[in-house]
Amino acid sequence: MTVNGGTGEKSLWNDDDGFYYDAISWGESTSMQLPIRSLVGLIPLYASLTLEPELIKKFPSFTKRLDWFIKMKGNVAERNIESMSARGVGERLLLSLVSKERLVSILEKMLDEDEFLSQYGIRSLSKYHEEHPFEMEVHGQNYEVKYLPGESDSGLFGGNSNWRGPIWLPVNFLIVESLQKFYLYYGSSLKVECPKGSGKYLNLAQVAEEIQHRLIHLFIRDVNGKRASNGDCDLLNEDKHFKNYVLFYEYFEGDTGRGLGAGHQTGWTALVAKWIHDTGISCRVPKTPKTDDRRPSYFLQKHGTNDEDIYPDDQDDLSQSFSPYMSTPFPGNLTRRRSGKSLLNLTTDVLDMTDEELKAHRRNLPGLSRTASLASSKSGYVSAGGASGSEVLSRKSSCSESDEIDFFNQVRDAISNYELKDDDNLSGDELESHIN
Repeated sequence: MTVNGGTGEKSLWNDDDGFYYDAISWGESTSMQLPIRSLVGLIPLYASLTLEPELIKKFPSFTKRLDWFIKMKGNVAERNIESMSARGVGERLLLSLVSKERLVSILEKMLDEDEFLSQYGIRSLSKYHEEHPFEMEVHGQNYEVKYLPGESDSGLFGGNSNWRGPIWLPVNFLIVESLQKFYLYYGSSLKVECPKGSGKYLNLAQVAEEIQHRLIHLFIRDVNGKRASNGDCDLLNEDKHFKNYVLFYEYFEGDTGRGLGAGHQTGWTALVAKWIHDTGISCRVPKTPKTDDRRPSYFLQKHGTNDEDIYPDDQDDLSQSFSPYMSTPFPGNLTRRRSGKSLLNLTTDVLDMTDEELKAHRRNLPGLSRTASLASSKSGYVSAGGASGSEVLSRKSSCSESDEIDFFNQVRDAISNYELKDDDNLSGDELESHIN
């Protein structure tokens, strides 16, 4: 990545710090890097794409042009793209702006809890700048960029928004997907310390899952029965009329996870639902350590009023205590998401099973392990509570195969009987609205 200046291009990469920095230029020949560790240094991770060998074979013309570009424009490819020809795991190709060495260097800071990695996701500005603010004097006026985990202290960003410390779900979502893409190329051979200083090394798919769990922790109750997104509000945490209603805030405090900004941001903040669907089966309880022998997933708890109810000692009773419709903030089947558009179905097999997943797998409990979840999804249904394969379960009801056939017959008949009058003269968009 480069910045164009009057004297030519200059790289945004800083070799000394091992990080991408923004740059400022003025006049015709002056530019300088701004040594601020912000999302600017993480965004280059987004520019990554893995190409499956099966997909490449389906498009020979594209492959031909790609080979021509590598051969004839090799200098451009080497300058801007890390790899266009070297095959990775599974014979995949990687198109990325970030090299393996730079990726590891960036992750060293991103996975440092004293910098970007919060208990609740990735911060928008490194906590390093809390004690080391960046200062710059322009025309006699001093400007400062420092770590602000909560609301902005100025009118910048409209005054009710802040990108200098808080956690934002859309950028975290892109970071998670980027890590999954890198994993598909590098595989389990590339491991990084997560968190930094912990002595625990994870592959990039596992790092992606750890970040997802931390983001889920914004919304689920901890060992004290409180949600981080509610802050210290007793009304939202304890009142029976409010405690089970989860607000989708615009962004979140970088240290405590308290919800900030609009409280109805059911656009990007609702992305957490996908993460719960993807990885909720292995999500630990907030404020509990990540260990090899960890307690049950939050979503497999009974959520009682004491430790015995929250953490039952008898894990052999898991089959009796589990119900896909248990009283939790997120009811419904907790299974690994299977989608052609999801990177999860390509990375899930390498994630270590938790203790409860291993027990479920041994006893062949449907819907409780990653393997069982994917298998049931592939077969076209999700079974639970001993349901047979001919029974399809929804959140609130079940229907027989004959009911399904009858329903689809009704839909087919309705479509075949539908007629559009010639004089309606509707456009495509209007037609869609008209049918709805």
